[in-house]
Amino acid sequence: MYHGLVDRNGHRTDSFNASWGITASACYESCGSDKLLQNTVPSDIVGDLVNLLLPWLALTAQLPYASSSAWGNIMSLLLAVGSPALVTYSLALTIFNRRHIWTRFERIYQEDSSSTMQGTLSKEAATPLKLLLEASLQEPLSHCHEREWLYRLGRFPRYRLWWLNVGAALNASQRRVTLPFFVQIIIATVAWWLTIVANFYDWSATIPLEPILIGSIWVWMIPITYGWIAVSTQSRAGSICEAVHSKGEGLSYKYLEPESKTARIGGVNKLTTRYIFDIAGDEQQEGPIYNYAKFFTAWRRVGTITDNFESVKRPLAARGQLNGVGSVLEISCAGPLTTPPPLYTEWKEIPSVLWSHLFIAFLATVFVQWGTTGPAIFAGYMAPQKEPGCFFGGLLIYVTAATVSWLLLVASSLLSHEVMLRRQRAHSKEAPCLPHDRLDRLESYGFIPYGIRICLITALTRILGKSIAVGNAVWLIVWSFLQFSGKFQNCWCRADHQGGWLLLWSGDSPMHLPDDDILKYWIICAVLSSAGCYLASVLIWATMRRRTGPARTMVVAVGLILAFVIFAVVVTVAAFKTVGA
Repeated sequence: MYHGLVDRNGHRTDSFNASWGITASACYESCGSDKLLQNTVPSDIVGDLVNLLLPWLALTAQLPYASSSAWGNIMSLLLAVGSPALVTYSLALTIFNRRHIWTRFERIYQEDSSSTMQGTLSKEAATPLKLLLEASLQEPLSHCHEREWLYRLGRFPRYRLWWLNVGAALNASQRRVTLPFFVQIIIATVAWWLTIVANFYDWSATIPLEPILIGSIWVWMIPITYGWIAVSTQSRAGSICEAVHSKGEGLSYKYLEPESKTARIGGVNKLTTRYIFDIAGDEQQEGPIYNYAKFFTAWRRVGTITDNFESVKRPLAARGQLNGVGSVLEISCAGPLTTPPPLYTEWKEIPSVLWSHLFIAFLATVFVQWGTTGPAIFAGYMAPQKEPGCFFGGLLIYVTAATVSWLLLVASSLLSHEVMLRRQRAHSKEAPCLPHDRLDRLESYGFIPYGIRICLITALTRILGKSIAVGNAVWLIVWSFLQFSGKFQNCWCRADHQGGWLLLWSGDSPMHLPDDDILKYWIICAVLSSAGCYLASVLIWATMRRRTGPARTMVVAVGLILAFVIFAVVVTVAAFKTVGA
């Protein structure tokens, strides 16, 4: 007679062959920490670290950084690892802004005439201007104001060499696909799949299958790191400032240190900071990961610059501005050519296409975040205990916290836009080009004109979102080490506390082996996680294609997807047959 045995449903049984596990009380009585001393094998821990964690940690070197400080780069790393949804969302919005820039300049190129002065101007100025706009997506507006760009566009013949130098400098500082990137991707992918294959072919061994699913937590890095390289972000911080302040032939040094450091855009002269909380939010942070907060202003800036560029293409002599002189601020207040609209767009003026882009980016984020990690949670839930346990509970905590952090930061960015709109309206009640001292006096009003509650909520949601992401990144590493060291292999972690029993997974008796149905869920998990990673990569590749027609790109993308679907079906069927045998 055996004591404490239970069947597949957790009911007590006296049959050894029908048993699936033991009661929690029997486990504590016979296998508690006070009864058995757990022996951790260092070689096993090192093997899991080398195969399942270190390749992915090495791949984090390919994440977007380009912050102005070492602490900023560390924060970018922690935010990306702690909230994959955030870095995915920023990437999706960056892709939309890049495509908006390409669309506007393709129209400009099509309208050019090579035999006219406008065509010559456009050919020489359009390319560096496009690179400047693309690079500006990841830098805050306060670094390099657009008024100076408009001013120098209006005097392009005078600043011709300056524009060419800007284009060359920005093109040289773009990120590109490199050999280290390919090597890191291949090592991480091969290490994960070799572990999967080895465990599936020897699934009766005492090695737990949970470490396989650790790879599904990290596979989002493959499409995301590729995506940030595909959009050609700048490789270092301050690249725009270095480019626009490069010395060129015919450039008056009077404009190398322009009034843009003190010039005002739309009446907003500096950021409002009260109670150590910056209400402008991450829009003023440098780095691609913060692009989620710059979507509206980046879209407005692209429209402003390209609209003015199209007007500059008219014969400059007719406008009498070939050799005009005057300060940037004087030109800004003199006419419509160099007068940008307000920095922050009113809600009612935001076009519907932007909201559709936000919605699509939201769906893409959910797909990447939950499409790669969701199958692992599903496989854990389908275990007979129907309870997460320490391993799957920790995984669920990580994915949920990553999603909550992303939602809080997105909400904070929208609230920040509203706060800055209120502040902008308060300034715009005066003239659009006020003396600097009067603008500074308006700034002394602090939160009073804007609403102190919304300012505090804006700052607190951003701080809370970042805190959750940073803590989540630390939790992921700690949770991985706990799994590798076998700390989850105990009665408390393995037990179904609601049913009061736990499943036995290892040993020499057939009762300790995984059920065929359960193993199939693990196979499906590996296939679906890989499918989510692959489909995300194909979609990013398709959306970033510029030199081929959309029809051809779509055909290739569909072909790649179908090829992978066929491959996944074949692998799954073969795995099921192997399990059944």
